[in-house]
Amino acid sequence: MKANDNLVLRATKKYPEFQSRLNQVHQLLIIQDLSENTFRNYTPQLSKVVIEFGCMPEELSDNQLQSFLYRVSVNDRIQGWSTKKMLICALRFYFRAIGEPARALTLPKNRTDKRIPKVLSERQMKKIILAAPELRHRVLLATLYGLGIRAGELLNICWHDINFDRSQVIIRKTKGGDQRILPLGKALLKGLVALREIACSEYVFASPKTRSKPSAKSIKWIIDKAFNETGINSKGISAHVFRHTYATHLLEMGLDIYSVKNLLGHVKIETTLVYLHVAQLHPKASFSPLDVILGERKRSTQ
Repeated sequence: MKANDNLVLRATKKYPEFQSRLNQVHQLLIIQDLSENTFRNYTPQLSKVVIEFGCMPEELSDNQLQSFLYRVSVNDRIQGWSTKKMLICALRFYFRAIGEPARALTLPKNRTDKRIPKVLSERQMKKIILAAPELRHRVLLATLYGLGIRAGELLNICWHDINFDRSQVIIRKTKGGDQRILPLGKALLKGLVALREIACSEYVFASPKTRSKPSAKSIKWIIDKAFNETGINSKGISAHVFRHTYATHLLEMGLDIYSVKNLLGHVKIETTLVYLHVAQLHPKASFSPLDVILGERKRSTQ
């Protein structure tokens, strides 16, 4: 985070007019009801362009932008897709914010990220949730998994969003801006009822010390601590893994793909279909043909 802040500081200090452009980007984000995390992710990427060329992005020719994206793409083969993806998204939004939407259309399309999501087993998830020593931490982890919500959505849950009588919660600050209602279930409802007894803020998961809205960093700390307690490898684990696990487990437990799509708040069914690749929907059909030909498994007669 400090490195990103330094990039923005260098760009705005050398080119003060860049700050006004960032203000325009921020204003459009607010108008479209997008998260502050999006702004924090976009600003260092835009700052890289300003520092690299010594001018505003709109002063660059299409060839210059293409050359820069090419260099990023070459490095991307080693570093992964996320860097280039964020840069392209940032530039697209930037050009829309400053009133040059046509230039946004000239940028290359992001390819669909087809990576298989990381998913935990039912046994691992139960162990992780119960390993948290504090009630607030246990309920937080249970909420991430029990509702399949994003970290940003969890941070914004207030007590008035929960209908204890109907066992429902309204998720208001969503990625796409649309609200959705999710069922709590009996286990999560019990945890939230207990947590309400010691509530110290309007925010459900506020820290007793600060009594303010929790941060994404605090969620990561709680997750890492629970993993350390269990001894389960936490490499590559984030709050989003709980969401992946939620979706996969629902499919394995028999819920249809369209219901899972609606619970996750996905706009397109294609986004949800990725979980079919990891869900073990037909355990009896999941085996190696090598076992059959070598006699380690009987051939199915069905």
